[in-house]
Amino acid sequence: MLVPIEAHCLSDLPGIRHGFFTRAGGASQGIYAGLNCGPGSKDDPLHVTENRARVAQYLRAQHADVVTLYQVHSAVAITVSEPIAGADRPRADAVVTRTPGLAVGALTADC
Repeated sequence: MLVPIEAHCLSDLPGIRHGFFTRAGGASQGIYAGLNCGPGSKDDPLHVTENRARVAQYLRAQHADVVTLYQVHSAVAITVSEPIAGADRPRADAVVTRTPGLAVGALTADC
Protein backbone atom coordinates (compact mmCIF):
# COMPACT_ATOMS: atom_id res chain seq x y z
CA MET A 1 0.00 0.00 0.00
CA LEU A 2 1.38 3.40 -0.99
CA VAL A 3 1.64 5.89 1.86
CA PRO A 4 2.56 9.27 0.38
CA ILE A 5 2.97 12.39 2.45
CA GLU A 6 0.58 15.13 1.34
CA ALA A 7 0.86 18.90 1.68
CA HIS A 8 -2.31 20.36 3.15
CA CYS A 9 -2.00 23.50 1.02
CA LEU A 10 -2.24 21.32 -2.11
CA SER A 11 -4.81 18.85 -0.78
CA ASP A 12 -7.45 21.57 -0.65
CA LEU A 13 -7.08 22.50 -4.33
CA PRO A 14 -9.81 21.03 -6.56
CA GLY A 15 -8.59 18.67 -9.25
CA ILE A 16 -5.06 18.37 -7.86
CA ARG A 17 -3.72 14.98 -6.71
CA HIS A 18 -0.22 14.83 -5.35
CA GLY A 19 2.06 12.99 -3.00
CA PHE A 20 5.59 12.78 -1.74
CA PHE A 21 6.03 9.03 -1.98
CA THR A 22 8.07 6.95 0.42
CA ARG A 23 9.44 3.44 -0.14
CA ALA A 24 6.20 1.92 1.18
CA GLY A 25 4.17 -0.17 -1.24
CA GLY A 26 6.81 -0.81 -3.88
CA ALA A 27 7.71 -3.92 -5.85
CA SER A 28 11.49 -3.50 -5.82
CA GLN A 29 13.75 -5.77 -3.80
CA GLY A 30 17.30 -5.88 -2.46
CA ILE A 31 19.09 -2.53 -2.26
CA TYR A 32 16.17 -0.95 -4.15
CA ALA A 33 13.55 -2.45 -1.83
CA GLY A 34 10.33 -0.48 -1.99
CA LEU A 35 8.95 2.07 -4.40
CA ASN A 36 11.96 2.77 -6.61
CA CYS A 37 10.68 4.83 -9.56
CA GLY A 38 14.07 5.63 -11.08
CA PRO A 39 14.38 4.36 -14.64
CA GLY A 40 18.07 5.26 -14.56
CA SER A 41 18.77 2.94 -11.63
CA LYS A 42 20.11 -0.58 -11.93
CA ASP A 43 16.88 -1.96 -10.45
CA ASP A 44 14.92 -4.58 -12.38
CA PRO A 45 13.14 -2.54 -15.10
CA LEU A 46 9.94 -4.56 -14.54
CA HIS A 47 9.92 -3.47 -10.89
CA VAL A 48 10.48 0.18 -11.82
CA THR A 49 7.64 0.01 -14.36
CA GLU A 50 5.34 -1.54 -11.77
CA ASN A 51 6.27 1.05 -9.16
CA ARG A 52 5.61 3.92 -11.55
CA ALA A 53 2.27 2.37 -12.52
CA ARG A 54 1.32 2.18 -8.82
CA VAL A 55 2.10 5.88 -8.40
CA ALA A 56 0.12 6.78 -11.54
CA GLN A 57 -2.83 4.71 -10.31
CA TYR A 58 -2.71 6.35 -6.88
CA LEU A 59 -2.76 9.77 -8.56
CA ARG A 60 -5.67 8.62 -10.76
CA ALA A 61 -3.67 9.38 -13.88
CA GLN A 62 -5.10 8.46 -17.25
CA HIS A 63 -1.81 6.82 -18.27
CA ALA A 64 0.02 3.97 -16.55
CA ASP A 65 3.20 5.99 -16.10
CA VAL A 66 4.47 9.21 -14.57
CA VAL A 67 6.38 11.74 -16.67
CA THR A 68 9.79 12.25 -15.08
CA LEU A 69 12.97 13.79 -16.37
CA TYR A 70 16.60 12.97 -16.82
CA GLN A 71 17.62 15.33 -14.06
CA VAL A 72 20.81 17.32 -14.67
CA HIS A 73 21.02 19.81 -11.76
CA SER A 74 20.13 22.86 -13.84
CA ALA A 75 17.64 25.71 -13.86
CA VAL A 76 15.79 24.17 -16.83
CA ALA A 77 12.02 23.69 -16.49
CA ILE A 78 9.76 22.17 -19.13
CA THR A 79 6.04 21.93 -19.81
CA VAL A 80 4.68 18.57 -21.00
CA SER A 81 1.32 17.76 -22.53
CA GLU A 82 1.61 14.02 -23.15
CA PRO A 83 3.37 10.91 -21.85
CA ILE A 84 7.06 10.60 -22.70
CA ALA A 85 8.83 7.27 -23.21
CA GLY A 86 11.53 6.58 -20.63
CA ALA A 87 14.34 6.66 -23.21
CA ASP A 88 13.11 10.07 -24.44
CA ARG A 89 13.09 11.76 -21.03
CA PRO A 90 14.09 15.41 -21.47
CA ARG A 91 17.14 16.76 -19.65
CA ALA A 92 15.75 19.26 -17.14
CA ASP A 93 15.01 19.63 -13.44
CA ALA A 94 11.42 20.82 -13.21
CA VAL A 95 8.30 19.66 -15.02
CA VAL A 96 4.76 21.04 -15.13
CA THR A 97 1.62 20.23 -17.09
CA ARG A 98 -1.82 21.66 -17.81
CA THR A 99 -3.02 18.32 -19.18
CA PRO A 100 -5.68 16.78 -16.94
CA GLY A 101 -4.91 13.18 -16.03
CA LEU A 102 -1.20 13.41 -16.84
CA ALA A 103 0.97 12.61 -13.82
CA VAL A 104 4.32 14.39 -13.56
CA GLY A 105 7.03 13.93 -10.99
CA ALA A 106 10.55 14.63 -9.83
CA LEU A 107 12.78 11.89 -8.45
CA THR A 108 14.91 12.32 -5.36
CA ALA A 109 17.38 10.07 -3.61
CA ASP A 110 16.88 8.83 -0.07
CA CYS A 111 20.59 8.43 0.66
